[in-house]
Amino acid sequence: MKLVIINYVLIATFNHVLFVFKVPATICDRIDSLLSRFWWKSNKDSRGLSMVSSSLLHLPKGLGGLGIRHIHSFNLALLAKQVWRLRFNPQLLASRVLKAKYPALLSSKPLISSPRPSWGCRGLLEGGRALSQGLAWKIGSGTQVSILQDYWVPNIKVEFKDCIPVEDRPLMVSDLLLHDTGIWNLSLIRQLFPVSVASVILGLERPKQHIDDFVYWKYNRDGAFLTKSAYAALVSQHISFRSVTTDSSWWKRFWGLPILPKWKMLAWKVLHNAFPTADVLALRGIPIDATCIFCHGSSEYVVHLFRECPFTSRLWNSLASTSSPLPEVPFLFSDWFTSIITSYASSKHWLALDRFFGMCWAIWITRNNVRFRSVVFSPQCILDLALEWSVRSGKAREMAACCPGIPPGFSSYPTWQVLRGEASVLWECDVLMCFDGAWDRGNYSAGAAWCFLDPVSSRCIGGGARVCMASSALHSELLACLFGLKHARQQGIVSLCLLTDCLSVPKMIQFATSDISLIWTIQEIRDVISSFSSCHIRKVSRSSIGEAHSLAGAARRRILLCFSF
Repeated sequence: MKLVIINYVLIATFNHVLFVFKVPATICDRIDSLLSRFWWKSNKDSRGLSMVSSSLLHLPKGLGGLGIRHIHSFNLALLAKQVWRLRFNPQLLASRVLKAKYPALLSSKPLISSPRPSWGCRGLLEGGRALSQGLAWKIGSGTQVSILQDYWVPNIKVEFKDCIPVEDRPLMVSDLLLHDTGIWNLSLIRQLFPVSVASVILGLERPKQHIDDFVYWKYNRDGAFLTKSAYAALVSQHISFRSVTTDSSWWKRFWGLPILPKWKMLAWKVLHNAFPTADVLALRGIPIDATCIFCHGSSEYVVHLFRECPFTSRLWNSLASTSSPLPEVPFLFSDWFTSIITSYASSKHWLALDRFFGMCWAIWITRNNVRFRSVVFSPQCILDLALEWSVRSGKAREMAACCPGIPPGFSSYPTWQVLRGEASVLWECDVLMCFDGAWDRGNYSAGAAWCFLDPVSSRCIGGGARVCMASSALHSELLACLFGLKHARQQGIVSLCLLTDCLSVPKMIQFATSDISLIWTIQEIRDVISSFSSCHIRKVSRSSIGEAHSLAGAARRRILLCFSF
């Protein structure tokens, strides 16, 4: 609840200021400090005791943090959004006024020449600088893009071979294209660049017609600016992720578990040693007896409290006798804790997971009641409390299951889509066409293959395969679809049903919203589909496209270069 209040209530109250002005760093740090204190406070009279570094609170939840907004980074992200809006909507009055007064403010390299700019313009300047870090060029004609100075090849730094003299190095990307066809000059690129760079360049798609270069937001798949992605990129510059020990994929799965939110906070505090146990409080100078209140024989710290205490061990043994046995105890406590969660979650044994967290929660509640309220306890009381909380978690999960994940009136994405023609019976077509792509991440080489099948007997009646270069595995799938459609059009086929094992392909073709790196390939596919009288596409299993899969693999390995039958 506190996370919701901080991110969606407290910070939202001054979002407008963050969106318009660059807030000084001292004020941002002060706000961060107040929000951190609010998080650790237990009541209104308490000042709170910070148990971990504030950077861990600002760390994204998928990396083991809590995702509390870092004000300085959030301020820059909102200003970058403002600059994006002004730059790509030049018809706005604000854009025209700012461009007239500060000509370079909204450029790719923002600059203010006025000696005394306003506070608002200085904020836009900072937002423009933040925005420029996430802009990339989509190569059309290549005349506007510098080979070395601009970012145009995803996730790689473009460098020439050391043996290429400076005077022989081209300046613009247009110099790397064949002027008559507009495709990449294969021999020139392999001559100028190292193999790793040349392979990535050759894997970039090329438009079918002449198109000017344009910029896009490289941190979002469709190229549109998102404050969320901008904030993630900016916060990574202020917070080190090297301190994260648990795998980020584990945290992403953990936050999605169907358990009580307070149990997730308990696990987060356990794994980050953020519990105010007696030994931690004593180290902070708080006068408290650090002896464990259960066994009275050792200091109270997280590992002892939840696992090594003899009293706690008997509780776990009682729990193991009534549910699935706990995983074997490794040396590290964090490994023991995460292995239990992973084991139960992977097998979807939610009842055992509820009992495990219910026991941890009951131990902690009883510890607090005994230490601060002098409550009398017994092992059976703790077991009953753990059972009560596990039942409560199960009921909460049942209520969540009753609520549909998809809003009323909507349905999940179907596996069969009509791309052209009427929504008739699936098999009422001249030919079935299965297609598949194979991609090598190391050298960006790919193979594309397609097979024409008889709709009645499913017998292969034709097809083809060819070698190509692709930027991703999905790109190779789309190229296979494109080559197969062109082959079908040459064969005079007018009604076609496409079969693919990739669910992303029907979505991308149907709605034409996709990865910015594939927009021209998808548009060409849609143009070819328009030449058929009817065209359907269906998601099928890998075994249903076995012939195309084998041919694509052979093409990727250069066993087949260009083959049709």
